[in-house]
Amino acid sequence: MLQNNRLEDLSTGEDQGYPFILSVIGRTLGMQEMTFGAFIKFNYLLLITLGVATSVLLFLCFNSLLISLFFYYSYLRIGVYFGGIDHHWMLGAYIPFYVAFLMFFLKKRATFKPVWFTFYFLVAGIANIVREGYGVIAILLLISMLIVIFIQDGIKKYKQSFSANKQSFSSNKQKPIFRLYLPYLHKNILIVSLLIFVYLAPMILLNGVRSWRNTKYFKGESSDMITHHGIWHNAFMGLGYIPNSYGIKWDDANPIKFVQQVNPSTGYMTNEYYSILRGLYFKYSFESPDLWFGNILAKAEATNELNGEFINNSPGKFLPPMLRDYFLYISFMGIFMLSRRDKTATAIFWLILVSLLISSIPGFIGRPAIAYLEGLRSAFFMTWFYFMSLIYLSFKHYARKRKFNKFLIIEKL
Repeated sequence: MLQNNRLEDLSTGEDQGYPFILSVIGRTLGMQEMTFGAFIKFNYLLLITLGVATSVLLFLCFNSLLISLFFYYSYLRIGVYFGGIDHHWMLGAYIPFYVAFLMFFLKKRATFKPVWFTFYFLVAGIANIVREGYGVIAILLLISMLIVIFIQDGIKKYKQSFSANKQSFSSNKQKPIFRLYLPYLHKNILIVSLLIFVYLAPMILLNGVRSWRNTKYFKGESSDMITHHGIWHNAFMGLGYIPNSYGIKWDDANPIKFVQQVNPSTGYMTNEYYSILRGLYFKYSFESPDLWFGNILAKAEATNELNGEFINNSPGKFLPPMLRDYFLYISFMGIFMLSRRDKTATAIFWLILVSLLISSIPGFIGRPAIAYLEGLRSAFFMTWFYFMSLIYLSFKHYARKRKFNKFLIIEKL
């Protein structure tokens, strides 16, 4: 950093958590500055660590070393990270971990301890300071699972109460949504408070470092530049994905023209800049709903066309072109068919669907380009991987059942 300059002043609009983490690592290792090679090593270490953690979770889910090894081999081949110091790719490493952790939770609900969510929330918290929203996606996935479980358990209890002399649902003693919850309310509150703190701790630490820096070097004055990523710069440019009468374009230099029409003194990437863009985004969206919906439809079409690209590395090269373009939908319908009779498997089906929808959000907010959809690439990967795992487990179950029946026949003879 140059003397008398803040990091956000020199790198406008960039997330500060990524260089902060790397600087901490550099200081820990006794390095005076982080070299390009050190950035690359950190990225690969993150990729591999999350891959190993996900493999372990999948092994615990299915008690199958083959599935675990198949995941890790395929995970390294899908091309989430191609080198470089940009962090757009990182959501592609987080999504498999999030999905596998929640699958493990769903599979082991009877014995799952709430405190184990500490690791999940810690990873989400760290992800959030690397790029705002990466950790939010973890929370959205978890909330979606809570809703699915609430619906499943609620319907089950309703049926039980209806069959028991038509007693009212409210009069029955309600069990917690999760059987794993501790029986006392104060303990539940303590665990939830711990998880919230773990999630917020990385951002609290980063903000604390900023505050200390401002006090020591800048007379306590904070920067007027945005210190996190934010969505309104990309969201506003995203309205220009299709031609429009406003003159909005997908160009980083485009939004400042609109901002300075409102306030000529507003600086680029300042907090006021983002505030004005937020107002303009809603203003133009409500003035021209066809612009907003037209963008959504165009981006949906473009995202759909990326299906073939997402499966090119593995197992796409083994599939004919026609099947490659529709493999996502084939996998998704296959999961539904194989899961519809089992409550836990049905919950995982909804988890897969939600992961696909949520990981596509960056493309719909901004631009449906590969750089913004690495999370969707991984969600797509988890879809076909889980489908193939279900096929393998079905054949394995069938073979065991047939072997057992054959043994019974022999015993009778």
